[in-house]
Amino acid sequence: MDLNIRAAFKEIGLKIDNKVIYFRIFLYLVMNALGAYITFFVQVEKSKFLLKVMLIVFFSVFSLYIAYDKVLLRRAHFVVKLKNCKVLVWTKVKRLKGTYEIKYKKGGLKNKAETYTLPLGDLFFSDGECDYDHFVKLMEKLKPRLLSLDTRSKKKD
Repeated sequence: MDLNIRAAFKEIGLKIDNKVIYFRIFLYLVMNALGAYITFFVQVEKSKFLLKVMLIVFFSVFSLYIAYDKVLLRRAHFVVKLKNCKVLVWTKVKRLKGTYEIKYKKGGLKNKAETYTLPLGDLFFSDGECDYDHFVKLMEKLKPRLLSLDTRSKKKD
């Protein structure tokens, strides 16, 4: 479904910030490379100092990742770039309710998340494939809500 959301956002004219995705991938690759390097030096007795240095570097990169992903992005799946702001987007399937939820909020600490709910029964064919055309129509209904976040003004003094 995430691939469908990306494609639908692109089709209706919303831009997903790819720098966020690429930076996450870069941090994952750096952590994996450091982990592989540390694993090699665990077996070598002569390089305990280098092992300590690499462990410090690994946990520093891990702390950077945690700060970036959990604090700055709040574990958002996508970041949509608008003219004046960025919108954080989360997606989730609610199996008991039979819905697909898209939560979104304007970047910032005080903004509250709003939810757009799609019924799963309308989205899928009987063979289990997603009805992409219907999905794009539903995303077009979401677009004005996202664009309204861009035009909302701050509190007036």
